[in-house]
Amino acid sequence: DVEIGTEEYTWMALACATAFLVYVVFFFAVSFQALRHVGMELRVTNFTSRGPFEFVTDGLRVGQTQWNIYASFKDVLVALAVVAFVSQPMTQLLLTATILLLWAWRVSKVEPFESWTTNVIEVWSSGGAAGLLIIQMVYADRDHEAESQIWQTAFLFVSVLVPAIMIVLEVASFFPSAAKWIPGRIRAGPRPVESEVDRFERIFSWHHVSQATRHMDSVEWK
Repeated sequence: DVEIGTEEYTWMALACATAFLVYVVFFFAVSFQALRHVGMELRVTNFTSRGPFEFVTDGLRVGQTQWNIYASFKDVLVALAVVAFVSQPMTQLLLTATILLLWAWRVSKVEPFESWTTNVIEVWSSGGAAGLLIIQMVYADRDHEAESQIWQTAFLFVSVLVPAIMIVLEVASFFPSAAKWIPGRIRAGPRPVESEVDRFERIFSWHHVSQATRHMDSVEWK
């Protein structure tokens, strides 16, 4: 243990502060600047190009380019929950599970990723991880350790199985002989023919369309 006020504690605190500044503050500052450039490029090109910083928003809908920032912020919250309650494991598990469940729920509502399978994998993986943490809390007593291991194994298997199947199907869709048997939503790569409605759905989520429609209900037309 390191005592507060000692030289070793001072150097450790300085190292932690430096790491936080470099890996968290600097990362978010650079990411925000890159997103600003992407937004400006989209506005100038009428949503046809994201510019040189497109890699920052790779895989995201045009209307949801900020979601990689949200994902990073979620990871920071999980890390803070673990560090802040280092002596309270049950609180750590509860907070982490809550963050993951809220994240999975929000992704399922907004569908920020262009690929339907990516949205499903994100929701399924986050929900599965939260389920494992909840099982760990429920069976914290050593008398139920065997039951805990059984449930954790089952949850882990299901959490990994569905994303693995979708990834295999996406890879298989690159082969013409197998692609015709794979549903269109799972199939990887661009669609051969894309209507304006399909393009609109790919760029924006129906969640935002429904919000705009509700706002129009209060407009008085003359």
